[in-house]
Amino acid sequence: MESKPSDHLLASEAARVNQLDALALDNELRSSLKTLLGRIFKHFPMSSFPLRYEIEIEAAVELMLYFVSMPNSMSVVSTPGAIMQNIEYQIPISGRTRAYFLILSVAVPYVWRRLARHTSESGSNTTNQWIHRISVIVRILALANWLWFIREGKYRSLTERILGVEMKYTNPNIGRAIVFDFMNQQLVWTALSDFLLCVVPLINFRQAARTMQHMYLGITQLTWTMSHFQQEYHKLQNETEKPVEKVVATKQEQENQFKEDMWSTPCVICRVCPITIPCKSVECEHWFCYYCLEGHLRSEGGKLRCPGCYQLITKTSLVQLPTTEHYTKY
Repeated sequence: MESKPSDHLLASEAARVNQLDALALDNELRSSLKTLLGRIFKHFPMSSFPLRYEIEIEAAVELMLYFVSMPNSMSVVSTPGAIMQNIEYQIPISGRTRAYFLILSVAVPYVWRRLARHTSESGSNTTNQWIHRISVIVRILALANWLWFIREGKYRSLTERILGVEMKYTNPNIGRAIVFDFMNQQLVWTALSDFLLCVVPLINFRQAARTMQHMYLGITQLTWTMSHFQQEYHKLQNETEKPVEKVVATKQEQENQFKEDMWSTPCVICRVCPITIPCKSVECEHWFCYYCLEGHLRSEGGKLRCPGCYQLITKTSLVQLPTTEHYTKY
């Protein structure tokens, strides 16, 4: 009667998911090492060095992984990805098996890739056909080995099956730890993306820009008004300290004062002083450049809020321009 394996041996057999995760981690490590080596050789005088010696770089990466996975000591024989998955190769592994593993995992792939590149560059059709046929056969065998691995859970690659090297748990008492941090980040990012795709089309960015512009103009006008009031306050305070003199202004002096105020007051919109073409609205008493006021009225559909007093402006009234002598003065 055939004896069944003990429960301890069954418990020590590595699960398929751990072996597949270890294989994925090893592939990611290979890709990272290849990228780092490519960045190092990028600074060599020959800019085409990484492309020219790509096969040698891949062989160097495989050689580094071999020496990490198959150290001289017999304590732990495992790849970096397998160590993270709490699995390792069953030991002891003889020196002959290690040599065969080096040949099959490093030397044979390097020679095969170098031969394939050489034949493709030389243009030998017969050799290329044989290389293609052998590649197809190897891929078919790899697929068959993969299906058999899914069925029995042993020998992830053809190299492991040829050498008879299996994987087991390093510590069978440690359970498989599942981390959901990446999944949670992906769920949060997906929810945020869906929310933005739903909300962003509903925002009127033009109206928001106009509102922010009006707020900026309001703050600017408020700052200018406070500064103007402060100057007037100091001026009035200085005048109260002087003896009061009654001055009767003539009509010509009043007109001159009106013109001086008109040319010394900045535009409420563009803050330019003196104003190019002075203009006043019917609804409020603030001064504007004619082109500033007319342009904003046309862009806003004939209606505009005064940045100074927020009075609704619908019409404009041109103020009589000063004389030519006064205009040339400024």
